[in-house]
Amino acid sequence: MWTPQQAQVYFDEMARITHPMRALKAPVRAIIDLRDAPVQSPATAEAMSKGSFSHDPERDRVAFICLSKLFGMQLKRSVPFVNSAIFENEDDALAWVMSDEPENAN
Repeated sequence: MWTPQQAQVYFDEMARITHPMRALKAPVRAIIDLRDAPVQSPATAEAMSKGSFSHDPERDRVAFICLSKLFGMQLKRSVPFVNSAIFENEDDALAWVMSDEPENAN
């Protein structure tokens, strides 16, 4: 389980990684593999909901890979991405991230 501080470190690193795309005004398409992640504490879930890597809610697409239904529900409530979806496997996540299907595919 992450602490709120670890969640912030994660978002800071995502900001660093996506900075070149932001400088080019390009959308970010990302797959975040959370298959091994447990349900988070309420404090960490709140930090996750406030965290961001300066996402562009109109153009970015973020697919989460998550095996736990409970954690998937927590992600839907706490993650600040408009164009996001949760998948159980990498193939489906990749297909959706690279497609032009409507946001919030699930």
